[in-house]
Amino acid sequence: MCELEGLDSKQQIGLIIPSIIKGQQEIVVSTHSDYLNTIEEFLQGDKKSKKKIKQRVCHICGNYASDIDTKGYSTKFSGSSISKVFVTTTINYSPLFNKNEYEKNFSICKSCYEKWFSGEKKIMSDNKLTIAGENAVILFEGLFKSIEQSEIEKWITNIDIAFKPIEDKIDYFKEELENQEINDFEFHIIFFKTDGKSCAVKKSIENISIIHFNEIIKIFKEVGQLIRKEHFNLGLIYRMIPVQVNKKKEQLNINRVLDFYSSIIQGTTISVHTVFDYYSEALACSRRKFLAKKADNYYNLYQLGRLVNKETKGFEYFVKEISIFYLGLIKVLTKLEILDKEVLTVEKDISELELNPTIQEKENFLCLNGFSKEAKGLFYLGCMTYQIGRMQEMQNHKNKPILNKISYMGMGTKDILDLYCVLLEKFNQYQSAIRKKAIYLIIDFEKYHHMATKYLGNLPNVLGNEKENLFYLMSGYSSCIYIKKSAEEEDTNDSEQ
Repeated sequence: MCELEGLDSKQQIGLIIPSIIKGQQEIVVSTHSDYLNTIEEFLQGDKKSKKKIKQRVCHICGNYASDIDTKGYSTKFSGSSISKVFVTTTINYSPLFNKNEYEKNFSICKSCYEKWFSGEKKIMSDNKLTIAGENAVILFEGLFKSIEQSEIEKWITNIDIAFKPIEDKIDYFKEELENQEINDFEFHIIFFKTDGKSCAVKKSIENISIIHFNEIIKIFKEVGQLIRKEHFNLGLIYRMIPVQVNKKKEQLNINRVLDFYSSIIQGTTISVHTVFDYYSEALACSRRKFLAKKADNYYNLYQLGRLVNKETKGFEYFVKEISIFYLGLIKVLTKLEILDKEVLTVEKDISELELNPTIQEKENFLCLNGFSKEAKGLFYLGCMTYQIGRMQEMQNHKNKPILNKISYMGMGTKDILDLYCVLLEKFNQYQSAIRKKAIYLIIDFEKYHHMATKYLGNLPNVLGNEKENLFYLMSGYSSCIYIKKSAEEEDTNDSEQ
């Protein structure tokens, strides 16, 4: 027994040293090597043992695993693939700004990593497409069973063609689409950008039913036949919506196109105003480039680069094509029932009045496409505008100054009234000189004028939406443009010449 400082005289501490006696051999426990090692492990901890028993859930397979090492595995993925979308080098991607806890956000076990790594190269080579000028990867998912690789290859081809306005592949696409029988799967489109070191997802369109996608393609095909554009498909939408680029030729507002695709494919509502806004913007942007004779932006717009040097003829061809494309687009959206309000309502009864063949043809077109009374009036106002342009051309005004009287960002009531007055003024100015050269222009102008006043009546009561007014006006203008020989020549002339 002994006394220790701090204890009173009545308190004592006894020290017992246990020992093991076997025969004549005595082993003191406190000095034995096994005892000392056990105490050391208890106090310091066995790091190797702890690592073996520490498990986390893999976010891919959903199983517990002890070989979770997201940060280590991710460094081995290709820097230019979508595998690099998960970042393990930026503190903003870590929970509670702790760089050592990435596994809490996304855990990968070794088994899943190996499968992922082996499939990465194949996916990025075989399933990678270019849609709307952006990199995209198509990922397939069987609903009830795995998909055969041969079927995936066929659908990759079909999806690629669906997003490309290439006429020489349309026949192949029709055949493949009709012969495709497997529908028990869905796919996802992942749009991404990469600098070779990391990857960023720009847009994802997920859980696309192949049955619904087939239906969309068929609707585009049906509408293409109605508007006599066999190559009308999803890919043309990219040629219709203006996309600006920077000095590096990177597309700045491409998400407007990708969002439009997403709405069509996933069936979400699209505003009618958005459609007419894009149409108006396409005309305004192209008009500026035609006047400057330089296509230094909006490279995606339909044939803008090839047409810009053809001055007025090129612009008229662009207007004719883009107007019919937007008419087709409205029809597609109407059939899919995703417009926020009805725009074009087809009339069952077409006028049986005896009309001039030219007027009758246009009346049939207007009724079949559901133009309202006011829209018809603006359509004929556009026809009048074209006739004045032809008269100016015959007076050696090759650039048709009347086109400068149109506000391509939208035609309000005042703009329409001003244009109407200018048209009548120019008609009175030119008719004497034109009468001997081309009497048909005067006759047609008077016919269109009669139809315009018939439908518009009191001009201030025209449609309220300025962009929508522009669409109907330019639809009438473009309906008078005649494309000689072939579309590739972009040569335009008067349809009644």
